Amino acid sequence: MCDYEHPKVWNEVERVSRKQHKCSECDRQINKGTKYWYISGLWFDKWETYKMCIDCHKIHNKCREKMDCGAPMGGLIQECIDSGILDWSDEDKDGEPIYESAVDWLIVESQYPELRISYVE
Repeated sequence: MCDYEHPKVWNEVERVSRKQHKCSECDRQINKGTKYWYISGLWFDKWETYKMCIDCHKIHNKCREKMDCGAPMGGLIQECIDSGILDWSDEDKDGEPIYESAVDWLIVESQYPELRISYVE
């Protein structure tokens, strides 16, 4: 069952950055001259925009395919966990979960200070 609220209006455009931005999903820097995705839509009667790096956009699209109903914006890592793309494999000494990829197109780059993932071609 899908509990994702689809936007009433949605637009997704690949752009080339004219200035530095930050990815709305992973917080990585999108450098000037780099391709990224500009996504805008009307969610819950509120207009919102997102800038997404190429890696996160590819991961987001894979999540959409797997979930069969779309993936919400701004919670990509949690969606990967909820959909089984990231598996909880163990706990660290502080009881925090350690995740590993359950698919061949995603790698876990780091666990600390926050979970970082990347798309693999």
